[in-house]
Amino acid sequence: MHDDELDFRIKEIHVGAGSPVDGVTIEELDLRTRTGALLLAVRRPGQSFEPNPPGDLVVPSGSVLIVLGTQAELDATTRLGSS
Repeated sequence: MHDDELDFRIKEIHVGAGSPVDGVTIEELDLRTRTGALLLAVRRPGQSFEPNPPGDLVVPSGSVLIVLGTQAELDATTRLGSS
């Protein structure tokens, strides 16, 4: 999505081992507050995508997050997932 003021994109973010995302719940992650990005779905290893994941879903390493945001928000989320 793009207009003259905003440019939103959707991106897959891979969760690396030892990242701050590894092993925490969606609620604890608080992605919207930490990065501004909106979490659309999660795919945990060996499972299918789960849209609009519940707050108690635990995100292990190897998961993929589908997020929506501006380039800066997506960059912040990428750093968080791979740290």
